[in-house]
Amino acid sequence: MATTARAIKTARRFELGCSVRHLRTRQIPELTQADLARLIGKPSSKIAAFERGEATIKRDELQALLPALKPTSEQEVDLLWLHSEADRRSEWVRKAGFAPGFRFMADIERNAGVLRDAALNVIPGVLESDTHIESMFASSAAYNASALLAQNPEPYRRDRNPEKELAQKISARKERAKLLLAPDAPEYRAVLHESCFHNTLGCPPEVMAEAITHVIDLSRLPRVTIQVLPFTAPVFMQSAFVLARLPSRIAGPLEIAYTEQYNRYHYSDDPEDLENYDSTWAYLTTAAADPDRSRDMMVKLRDGYRQAK
Repeated sequence: MATTARAIKTARRFELGCSVRHLRTRQIPELTQADLARLIGKPSSKIAAFERGEATIKRDELQALLPALKPTSEQEVDLLWLHSEADRRSEWVRKAGFAPGFRFMADIERNAGVLRDAALNVIPGVLESDTHIESMFASSAAYNASALLAQNPEPYRRDRNPEKELAQKISARKERAKLLLAPDAPEYRAVLHESCFHNTLGCPPEVMAEAITHVIDLSRLPRVTIQVLPFTAPVFMQSAFVLARLPSRIAGPLEIAYTEQYNRYHYSDDPEDLENYDSTWAYLTTAAADPDRSRDMMVKLRDGYRQAK
């Protein structure tokens, strides 16, 4: 089912819910959500939300479900560990620097095994340099403190400090941009529409040149593959999206699609949606330049900004 993210949703909670759903439907097909709900005195809607990663249950309630789910001893240990991790949300995700609807995606990125990123109009956050981030926030009216209050007026408090909120956003964005440099970085594959390098967001030419150099450097990392889709390609990229694959020892690899538009954050693990995104991804990677030619294109774009200084 396609869902809109809720603030309580984290990667581990999503994995826990999917693992319980896997045990319920794959290993014991006759067991229903209503059956599990009766075991802990909850409505079936609670179990449905729990399996989607959108609600939590207490540890003793999870333990009450185990006899019906019949996990192996190793799976039982995994389930209880996931429960403890899901309830102990990471400090990074709790930071105020991310919009509530994006926090789930931020957590997914840090726990994913594979990320496939189809980007349009802007350089993806995980490919941004510190200088690029600072310049965007300094030069774009969309990022100034007054606009921050206007964009997010709730909850309104007299003690709100927009300058502090802005600093938190910048700090969180810089921290996110370190993802691909981490020892446990996911495999990252990207198709960047050429528009990503032309939409400056108010950044001067020297900053854009540095930003593209940073993307070129990241493209040489062993687990990173970057392709550029030129303006001249005979395809149309309708919107940006990210496909994430999360490892799971119980439910197997979990796939989830993420899209964002007009501050609306949408997540889906619906099989039909994922199949459509897979087809689109294959289409884009076939039409885009190969990684070596893509680097040549980025070098040419970078040099163009250098000459414009």
